[in-house]
Amino acid sequence: MTRTNSSIGSKTMYDPWLLSWLNLILATIFFGIGYGRQEIWYMLAIVCAIILLWIVAGVRNWFWVTTVAFILHTIVAAAGFFLSVESFWLILGLMFALFAWDLASLTQRLSCAGHIESHNKFFALHFRRLVVTGGLGVILAVLALNFNLQFSFGWLVLLGLLSVLGISYAIRYILRMSQ
Repeated sequence: MTRTNSSIGSKTMYDPWLLSWLNLILATIFFGIGYGRQEIWYMLAIVCAIILLWIVAGVRNWFWVTTVAFILHTIVAAAGFFLSVESFWLILGLMFALFAWDLASLTQRLSCAGHIESHNKFFALHFRRLVVTGGLGVILAVLALNFNLQFSFGWLVLLGLLSVLGISYAIRYILRMSQ
């Protein structure tokens, strides 16, 4: 993830390149806490290898590697569930890996774009959406992992329909707010 677009320069306080690296560091820290508390050191070495892969990709401008690195982070998190690592650390690590991947992808898209008007407004809106989505995802994941609720099939169908309606309403609301 190198800065390839001069229009992303110091005009903005929301720099996707810098925020991507910060989120990658946070993902590594949270995976490290989870695996370190269980003393599963080989998984921590795998996380560090993913970081090195990400760094090499940034130096060489291999943007496709960030997607591979995110998939590897997802596999590392899934393996942690099977190895009985505390789910909270894995969820946080995966959320920050998702943030890093999204911001790296944003950096790539912006490197292909020309001049962008209203840098701060654009980045603030994108980052706000990202934080809200990630925060809700973490809250829902922690709730889902810590509560065991039993529902009949009829209630599950109703909850599924309400979920679809709620998500479509939220998407429409976000799209309306961005315009």
